[in-house]
Amino acid sequence: MERLSIKDGFGVVCTNEECECTPMCHLIEKATKKLAEYENTNRTPEQIQILIDDFESLNRQQGEIIKEVHKLREESDFWKREAIKSKAQLGEIRILAEKQ
Repeated sequence: MERLSIKDGFGVVCTNEECECTPMCHLIEKATKKLAEYENTNRTPEQIQILIDDFESLNRQQGEIIKEVHKLREESDFWKREAIKSKAQLGEIRILAEKQ
């Protein structure tokens, strides 16, 4: 991929080595800095799109996993409460049995 932006000795990003400031210079410099950020990734647009797609897919999977974890926690809490109820019932039965 051919680089379209360069950095001069002052850290200013230019579109060419013979840059002369014009009234539009700040807008051009802002756009060129954005282009330089992209060029610094050393990735093609296709590679970046693949990374974005993979990231979005992983985010969806993470959301599904989080929902499943919450569901399992709720089920765990339910069975914990049921176990406590059963334990309490067994304790009551034991107390009644000891009284007889």
